[in-house]
Amino acid sequence: LGEEQPDWELAAGPLQHAVARHPGAFLDKSRFSMDWYYPVLGGAVRGDLGHSFSQNLDVLPLILQRLPATLQLAVAGLFVELAIGLPLGVLAAVRRDSIFDRGSTILSIVLVSAPSFWVGLLLIHYLGFLPHTQFGIDLFPIGGYKALDLRYLILPAVTVGFAGAAYYTRLTRVTMLDELHRAVAPPRPQPPRLSAPRQPRALRPPRSPRPGY
Repeated sequence: LGEEQPDWELAAGPLQHAVARHPGAFLDKSRFSMDWYYPVLGGAVRGDLGHSFSQNLDVLPLILQRLPATLQLAVAGLFVELAIGLPLGVLAAVRRDSIFDRGSTILSIVLVSAPSFWVGLLLIHYLGFLPHTQFGIDLFPIGGYKALDLRYLILPAVTVGFAGAAYYTRLTRVTMLDELHRAVAPPRPQPPRLSAPRQPRALRPPRSPRPGY
């Protein structure tokens, strides 16, 4: 109080514009919460996802604008998961109970337990910030995006793929061990087939006498 608030003055204009164009959005809806839920849901079904007050644009074009980058990140993250998880799982299964098996188990636990936001900050700091400040090398950019530029894609893909790599490591190990056990284990002996016991001669039914006797 008593001090200038320039941020408030800047926000007053967009707020006044929003109140003037969308007065119904600022009415009290605490008693009838579904009055605003159903119009929003109906608009989403029709393809109208609403209007962004911060960007002053419709939401659907904003989503479509960022969809290519999202698809690239999803595919790259899956590639990282398979590139790390499959070799580690195969190696752990082939060398069972060895240092490689125990190491892959420990690494899987670490990858699953590490939060993605923490892993991302570490990668940005050690592979993006420190090389730039200490050696003047722009190894990986800290922010931004350029289409089809792997330097902007590697760190996010590694961050996304770490947790999935741990899952594929354990899954591949279990599957490989099962297949190796089937290939090496000797065939199970089949139980002897029980045949019907022969009936003693004395218990056989008598033959019908021939005519003439």
